[in-house]
Amino acid sequence: MTPTQNAGARLAGYRVWDPAKKRWRESKDPTLSMQSVFDRAFKYLLKHGVQKKLWLTQFRDKAQKLDTWWKNVGNTHVRCYAASLLLIWEGDHRQGAAEPANPVLKFIDFAHFHAHKNYPEWAADDTSKGLSTVVVQLERLLGLT
Repeated sequence: MTPTQNAGARLAGYRVWDPAKKRWRESKDPTLSMQSVFDRAFKYLLKHGVQKKLWLTQFRDKAQKLDTWWKNVGNTHVRCYAASLLLIWEGDHRQGAAEPANPVLKFIDFAHFHAHKNYPEWAADDTSKGLSTVVVQLERLLGLT
């Protein structure tokens, strides 16, 4: 059973480099709860200083903006089924490493986006629910909830 029903989202996959162990941590298990997914994929960022916590804050801010837009605009204009949210961060935690780029958060897989006016009979798609779940999980990691 996936968390899609209650969270409006599920894991498609994650891959995080663990520099201490010099290997990738990854999962594609769609049955993981959203809390487990975020703990496994993002707690690394909380262990490596202020910059990493800043990235989580930037992810949360970007997810909040997307969630707010979806609630105010997307819900009435778009129907979206099976889209993906891509979260990317890159950086080197070693002393003297170059300044890392800001993290990226964006929708991908637009094959299932449709204008609501073309399909007015289609039910709400839970995209807002899924985006809200992402915001809640990031706030939980940041200690805000």
